[in-house]
Amino acid sequence: MDGITITPMDAKTAPEAELRRLNDFVNGLNHEAWPDDAPSSFEAFKTSIDTAPPFHRSFRWIAQRGADLVAYARAGYEVGEDNQHILGGYVGVIPELRRRGIGTALLRRIVETARAEGKRLIFLDGDSFVPASDAVLEHLGGTVGIRETVNALRLAELNHELMANWIQRAGERAADYELLSWNTVVPEEHLEAYTDLVHVMNTAPTENLDIEDFILTPEQLRHYEASNKACGVRWWAQVARHRDSGEMAGYTELFWVPHNPLLLGQGGTGVVPEHRGKGLGRWLKAANLESTLRDVPDVTWIRTGNADSNRPMLSINREMGFREYKQETFWQFDTEELGKRIEKKNRD
Repeated sequence: MDGITITPMDAKTAPEAELRRLNDFVNGLNHEAWPDDAPSSFEAFKTSIDTAPPFHRSFRWIAQRGADLVAYARAGYEVGEDNQHILGGYVGVIPELRRRGIGTALLRRIVETARAEGKRLIFLDGDSFVPASDAVLEHLGGTVGIRETVNALRLAELNHELMANWIQRAGERAADYELLSWNTVVPEEHLEAYTDLVHVMNTAPTENLDIEDFILTPEQLRHYEASNKACGVRWWAQVARHRDSGEMAGYTELFWVPHNPLLLGQGGTGVVPEHRGKGLGRWLKAANLESTLRDVPDVTWIRTGNADSNRPMLSINREMGFREYKQETFWQFDTEELGKRIEKKNRD
């Protein structure tokens, strides 16, 4: 730690030159974890800060050796009705300065913030492309909350005939349903029903995560939409609706960001339990992907993340041609226990 200084950064008030330097540094760290992704532009980085929802609380720290950035940490949470016991965090250190106590010193700042904000748990991520991350988090006493596989599909290998078959079969098995297609924003007349529908994701596996069911409000959704629009993010959704009752039965969504124009990101896909067994999941995913590709024909990849225990969704994705890209592990820490371990490391 000789010669290393750690200072907090308020991204909302930091000078542009400091933000540009941070964006370049974070792009360098991200390249290790996501080597196939394009770097984020400064404009996208700055807009994401400026348009962050008002209910989001964020904290940042930078570590420097002289004038050079050598590490970065952030933490945050969203004020709301759920999961107010959790602070999410991230720590990144340049490879040549790892195992020198810099990451631990930044973690201490995250622990102090968790205590000040009344958060009893801290969540940190491990990444198979950054092997040191899982090793360090396990050494610090973290417990595995959930393991997730990031899967990718090269769109040149997408079987369009299979997609057409899924859509055709749904017309036979799910004749009582119709699809609604949306782009960019949820129509006002469907806002409340769609917000309720998204809560179907609370039925997805959470394994050992110490979390509550999330609660999304229409107001929060509108804030996310506004932030995405400001950042140039495009969004496509398909919703399955039961014809007779008008009930929304399932949905899927895709995202595209301008700084990574060759990639589509798969968001949530969920079918309400009472409506499962009719092929709605395959219908939704096939219809949304085929429709979206007409809007962004130059995209070459689509990527998604699935809990290893989510067998139904993994089965659909495997049939589509998704293959494993990498593994992510979500670690959870008791705030006080992590604080004690950090103090012990400092004494040893």
